Amino acid sequence: LTDLWDTFRAIITAQVMGWPSTKDVGTILGGARAKLSVGFLDLQHMQLFDDQHKIGSFLKFYSRFDFLEPPEITKSGRVHQKHREEGMDERIVRMVCEALDVKPRRLRDIANT
Repeated sequence: LTDLWDTFRAIITAQVMGWPSTKDVGTILGGARAKLSVGFLDLQHMQLFDDQHKIGSFLKFYSRFDFLEPPEITKSGRVHQKHREEGMDERIVRMVCEALDVKPRRLRDIANT
């Protein structure tokens, strides 16, 4: 229910604040797959926002969502393991193990049995 409320609120806020369409923003951001985060200058270079105040309100609105935070980078310059995308198989295994309160078996452990 909160997801529905947040979606409705985002649509209304976008209209009131005069932000560009979510389709336009999503298309441009979707093409920037190598970027780990998007900031003020990135949005300004898109040239979709009319002024800086709209960019600021856009960033402020979306900054409250945890899943939009930039990932943590390790000392070696890689994305921290907790932020990596897991595949469907890994996600299912993790969810089942959490539900059963057991540790997932690693491939090395399975090979040694």
